[in-house]
Amino acid sequence: MTKFTEQFHTNGSEIRMTHAERSRVHAALRARMNAQPVASPFFVRNPFAVRFAFALALILVVGTGSTAFAAEGTLPGDLLYPVKVSIVEPVQGALQVSDTAKARWNAEVATERLNEAQALAARGTLTPAVSDELAANFNQHASAVASAATSISASDPAAASEISANFSTTVAQRGAAILAAGKTNASVSSAKASGSLVVAIASDEDSGVSDAASSGVQPMAAMMKAGPMVPAGSDDAQAARLSIQAHAALADATSTLPTLGLTKSDLAQARARAATIANRIVKADAELSIGSTSDAVSDFNRALREINALPQAGGTPASGEDGSSAQIWHSVPVLH
Repeated sequence: MTKFTEQFHTNGSEIRMTHAERSRVHAALRARMNAQPVASPFFVRNPFAVRFAFALALILVVGTGSTAFAAEGTLPGDLLYPVKVSIVEPVQGALQVSDTAKARWNAEVATERLNEAQALAARGTLTPAVSDELAANFNQHASAVASAATSISASDPAAASEISANFSTTVAQRGAAILAAGKTNASVSSAKASGSLVVAIASDEDSGVSDAASSGVQPMAAMMKAGPMVPAGSDDAQAARLSIQAHAALADATSTLPTLGLTKSDLAQARARAATIANRIVKADAELSIGSTSDAVSDFNRALREINALPQAGGTPASGEDGSSAQIWHSVPVLH
């Protein structure tokens, strides 16, 4: 028996599900089976039924043992990490039925990828290869969040905007934490990988406001305090100053939103927009950290224009190019 196999069996035999955990798994399976019973898996023609039967088999094999729970909390490079990402998470995802459940579960998994990146960045062990893998997996789940939110928006736009705003806000916070973690150790390579990951998880979606539309909006007080925008191609010191301005302007704008008397739907959409802008600012911070100063300046300036177009005292919610309110975020930004 190889050392790998020995360690795998050791880890898998030392941990057991608690009675409460087993009860929750069994209750979830019974509820799902009662809601949509299927025929014997040996004679199933329905593709969904086949997938469910396979998921059920995996739950019984993996979930009732200890390997799945031993894999929780593992990081890229750990022995059981592939079990976590390739078996446990797909099985859990297969059990999410409603669009709301899918959005929440995919948001949790996407956030877990960022938590893993932060942990590795803090250790100074985040490599470019691992960064790419985490970003790819993150974007897969972030896209699923956006897809579910789009489906929800057909019947409940406010709920869809809230999902988008919450996810975007979480990702912006985690992105900032990853950048900070990358700077806490002496590994230059890990720090650069941290910045590259944050840039990779950011999409180019805007906040629902075109440059042309935002340029005609009366500047907010926060924008007026921010000062003139910095031209592309400026040096790092100027870009750093622009970062401070963008963060301050967004903080002023978001603190003002609840006082504007907006409807629940408009407020949810405005917050989703603000979260999108927050992610653009984090993306720009990441670009600055890896030496892409020109790109950083461009994104900081774009963020300021989008802040300028947010709802403000004495005005109305800015609309997108098609006259609609804020778009549902898509892959991040950094999020968007």
